[in-house]
Amino acid sequence: MPCINCQKSELYEIARRYPEEIERVAKWEKIVTQASKRNSATFFPPMNGSWFGIEGWVEWSKTSYGGKQYDLLKAIELEEPPMCSSVYGLCE
Repeated sequence: MPCINCQKSELYEIARRYPEEIERVAKWEKIVTQASKRNSATFFPPMNGSWFGIEGWVEWSKTSYGGKQYDLLKAIELEEPPMCSSVYGLCE
């Protein structure tokens, strides 16, 4: 977790609900970067030629369409995330 093919909304929810997973991936990015010949390693592929780690992708997941402006609805969410976010109510 997360999947390398996850969508923007999925990455946002993972960062919101499971911040320890984002920290784990960031830690591994740093470890692999130290052993890399190119001195860079990322979990997700580069976007538009820009190399940034998982924290950069999480910040991008907080933006609206286009990735340049933060989504105000996501920015004002102060409450805890709901236990189930399935549109079908499939959570246990």
